[in-house]
Amino acid sequence: MTGPQKTPMRAVAWRWTTGAPLDGVLRTDATWLHPATVVVHPSGRAYRWQHRPRWQRATHRTGATALVLAEAYGQLTHPLLTDSLTATAMASGAVYVGNRAHRRWTHRQHRRRLVQPLMKSLSGPLQLPIGASPEKWLVVPKQPARQGAITRVNLPDHWAGEEYQQLAIARLVDRWIKVPMEASRIHLTSAPRFMEFTPTPQPPDAATWRPSNDPYVMHIGDGPGKTPIYARTETDVPHLAMVGGSGSGKTTTLTVPLVHSRTHGALVDIIDLKRMSFTE
Repeated sequence: MTGPQKTPMRAVAWRWTTGAPLDGVLRTDATWLHPATVVVHPSGRAYRWQHRPRWQRATHRTGATALVLAEAYGQLTHPLLTDSLTATAMASGAVYVGNRAHRRWTHRQHRRRLVQPLMKSLSGPLQLPIGASPEKWLVVPKQPARQGAITRVNLPDHWAGEEYQQLAIARLVDRWIKVPMEASRIHLTSAPRFMEFTPTPQPPDAATWRPSNDPYVMHIGDGPGKTPIYARTETDVPHLAMVGGSGSGKTTTLTVPLVHSRTHGALVDIIDLKRMSFTE
């Protein structure tokens, strides 16, 4: 009886430099150029490393070998310089690994706090199968509330897409993203069917009044993106209505037509039941 035969070192070296499995046992159908598509090992298991194409594995292995040899040679010839370069490389590697870990952590938090709850809420209205994958039905950016970000909901073929159904989907998207959203694009006629949502543009917190040389063109505020909004009153007796709750700024806003009218020489009568709003 003979024991297990040892693999010759030249065979191990050849496998190391060519990216082949070191034990000679194939676990995936990965080739030199193409990554794996299926696991061929009887156990049905393979590491992520074994799914990579062989040229990538060979590059990593030979690169690591070259670094070890260069480190050894540097320690023999220029130890101080070698130590400095090694410390720099290790620091760069730590930054790289930390950045990847942070990105992976934020991705997991994004899925746990937003993508998965939104997917669970949409499964009922869209009549999706139990355990439906968010990757198939949702595209949610990392910062969906940022202006210009697009949140996409893919729709199943059996979903009718009536107006009340679209409204229900929009309300669920609003609820989880926590900012007003509007349906910027709805495609229901053919595959792929989807709804896309973008944050509703919000007006600025404050606007600088812009004088006008035209008595019938009055600047009354700014819209989204600080786009100026004008009231155009083409008659001699224009009418404006200001409606809002207590403390919403009606009196302050009414100073705009007041100043505009006085600037162009109009006579302004003020009927103020509070008798204090325009005393200044």
